[in-house]
Amino acid sequence: MGPAAPDSLGRSEARWRLVQELTGLADFEAGPDGVTRFSARFVDQLGLPPGTRAITNEEWFARIHPDDRPGMAETIASTLESGDGFDCEFRIVRADSGEVRWISSRTRVERDAQGRPVRSIGAHLDITERRAAEHALRESEERFRLAAEAAALGVWDYDMVLDRREWSGRLREIFGFAADLDATLEAALACIHPEDRARVRETLDRARATEIGRFEDSFRIRRANDGAERWVAMNGWRTDRGDSHVRRILMTMRDVTAEKTAEERIRWSASHDPLTRLANRALFQEQLDLAIDASQRGGNSVGVLLLDMDHFKQINDSLGHDAGDMLLKMFAKRLRSVVRARDTVARFGGDEFAVILPELDDEATLLKLAQSVQERLREPFIHAGRILDSKVSIGASLYPARATNAAELVKSADIALYAAKAAGRGRVMLFEAQMRDEAQKQLAILKLARSALGNDRIIPYYQPKLALGSGALDGFEALLRWRTPGGRIAPPTLLAGAFEDQEVAADLSDRMIDRVIADMRRWLDLAIPFGSVALNASAPEFRGDHFAERLLERLHQAQVPPHCVQLEVTENVFLGRGADFVQRALALLSSRGVKIALDDFGTGHASLRHLKQYPVDFIKIDRSFVRDMETDPGDAAIVRAVINLGRSLGIHVVAEGIERAAQAAHLLEWGCDSGQGYLFSRAVAAAKVPALVERWSEKPARRAA
Repeated sequence: MGPAAPDSLGRSEARWRLVQELTGLADFEAGPDGVTRFSARFVDQLGLPPGTRAITNEEWFARIHPDDRPGMAETIASTLESGDGFDCEFRIVRADSGEVRWISSRTRVERDAQGRPVRSIGAHLDITERRAAEHALRESEERFRLAAEAAALGVWDYDMVLDRREWSGRLREIFGFAADLDATLEAALACIHPEDRARVRETLDRARATEIGRFEDSFRIRRANDGAERWVAMNGWRTDRGDSHVRRILMTMRDVTAEKTAEERIRWSASHDPLTRLANRALFQEQLDLAIDASQRGGNSVGVLLLDMDHFKQINDSLGHDAGDMLLKMFAKRLRSVVRARDTVARFGGDEFAVILPELDDEATLLKLAQSVQERLREPFIHAGRILDSKVSIGASLYPARATNAAELVKSADIALYAAKAAGRGRVMLFEAQMRDEAQKQLAILKLARSALGNDRIIPYYQPKLALGSGALDGFEALLRWRTPGGRIAPPTLLAGAFEDQEVAADLSDRMIDRVIADMRRWLDLAIPFGSVALNASAPEFRGDHFAERLLERLHQAQVPPHCVQLEVTENVFLGRGADFVQRALALLSSRGVKIALDDFGTGHASLRHLKQYPVDFIKIDRSFVRDMETDPGDAAIVRAVINLGRSLGIHVVAEGIERAAQAAHLLEWGCDSGQGYLFSRAVAAAKVPALVERWSEKPARRAA
């Protein structure tokens, strides 16, 4: 047994050295004369010369940070007098470099038979990195709380280890909780709307039980103090220990009631006519597509009625716009009341209305329904004691008997409506093949457009866009103009119908793009800092699947960087069967540096889904909202909501149609990024752009003021 003892002792010492190496522990033994035995790691921790064999008590205390020496002296004296040992944390100053390090010490005292201290044995562990991480975490949490408070966010802090919740003062304000109410899950869930409660609880349970990272939700609450119903947006995430066990769940709560209300208004405005509260053209198109899809599956027919109020303009002009608006609203209400519950009634604009009649048997049924509608609408309206006699002309068509798709169905009904008005108004006309008058009118427009193209009379004009904050030039929007045979510059109004023809629309777009790229190349050669130029693209231009490739190729050939170009599209391009082409084209252009702007936001099918689905860099607030925002609280609320929406999504917001300094001031105050309009400049020919750039480059702040 004797020879084995040294081997056993050696193995024990080897294991202890391995433990020291793996844990970073530095052991020592101290007595009245100082630290007499210690490991090499102890010497290294203190920054002493290698090979140091003994350390006096004075030398040891010299290494303790001056601010920590009094506390350590008191701790050691108290322990030597009556204690068994101590655990503490303190700082040392390395002898070689002067670096301050944190040490965690565990020390035990051995005593003789009379209870006198003989020696102390302990181990030190360098915890500098841990203390730094804890300090950084505390600072990070403090910054988070300050930022949350500044952003009016309520904070919910749940420690799963201690099963403890903390609610900030702002969170208590949002939920209407008293300051002394215990922070319990049951109290919070009791305030959540019954229809949302189960979903929110499921989200919180998943956050606790699974490896969900971040989570978010929006829900309704009924405040505890006053019962008021509010909308709350919740964002949460988990923080974990190093061993991956959940330590805390942090959540922020924000009262978003005002934003929800504004968003609902935007959604509703995107699909409805604000005056009559009927569906607008975009919603009509959606419902028509659905009706035709159902017809293809079920075998029934779909009818469309297009209605035009006869002589409405005369009534509007003679009695004023107030009477005209009232007549439109009464007409819409009566029209809604005479059709079937499953029918869709829409206003296209002005005095033009439309009805979708699904699940019809044949044209005889369609004609009978159309005539009953006309009879009901023929009854006079009474407004302010006046009898308003307003007849209606109706054009009707049937799918699939008279059309093969939604576009043809609407077009054939439109031709029938034109025939009804041409036949003396106040009539119902079913589409027939010989009704081509309206088609001839469209051909005349196309002929005019082709003539302008063939004689090279399509030219771009440029309207500047300015940063509202600084007055600096942001770039330009290219607007189509055309020169009449007499040489006069005309707006594109007379050519508007030509954009319904895919071929002509593509030709007009190609001509505009060619001219704009040539102008940009010239300005680049002259080192004119024009920024970027926005091009407008209509829905027909995306019906071919190579719009993006052709645009990028032409930019490449002219050596014009893609970032010099913005592409402006309206919500209409997202509708219909070509939506896949649009998505692919916009994604490709965006990936190459072309910025995408959503034009006339809020006037068409302004689905918030499009802002997420498509790579939108700019939102352009339609001039109709800017025009009346100083007098119409509704328009002002929509403008502010769009600006806040853009800011939340990181999308640049541009306001169109700024004509007064007060409008610019309000937009700047609300956080709108850029604007354009007559207040700054009308659209100008390419030759005048250099001078315009120079003018707006001089003292932009003064210009903005």
